[in-house]
Amino acid sequence: MPEMQAARESLTRLLVGLHDVDDFVVRGEKKFGEKAYAVAYIDFADEVVERSLHLRDFQERILADDFFNTPGDLRWNKYLYFVAGPNSKANPQFAAAKAAIEADKDYARKRVVSQDDLESLLGGPKLFETAEHGSTYDVLTDWRQRLSADGLELLLDAPTPRTDVVEKIAQRTAGWLRR
Repeated sequence: MPEMQAARESLTRLLVGLHDVDDFVVRGEKKFGEKAYAVAYIDFADEVVERSLHLRDFQERILADDFFNTPGDLRWNKYLYFVAGPNSKANPQFAAAKAAIEADKDYARKRVVSQDDLESLLGGPKLFETAEHGSTYDVLTDWRQRLSADGLELLLDAPTPRTDVVEKIAQRTAGWLRR
């Protein structure tokens, strides 16, 4: 499973305190300064269907002690990611297993993801790329363009009472009003 090893190695720059908790399962934390705000468990076994059949037992083995021993709000910020590789995706029961895992609310929020999606879900560098050549993003211009494309730029016109704006939208006459 060289592709799984590569995905696992990418975690070292995304999570703090990364360590094994079981065969194919690692645990790490997301921190802001010195304070942990989320705990991520990542399962690299590539056995999504098998995990779904024994999900309760798997969670109790992997998560239960940590869940009940975690003080404060961190208990509610646990995430369990199942990395679905070629073995899992080839199984005809994969879609049903993925749905069952992600619907389960015990111990942690759960996602079945590809190795490519794992890094972006954990806050990989793509989320924080710098603007090229000093250009800055102007949110007001972006919103004005998006609203104008749908004839809703009136929403940005602060002097117009909101009730009038809602009425104009309902009547489909919400285009820009000139004063």
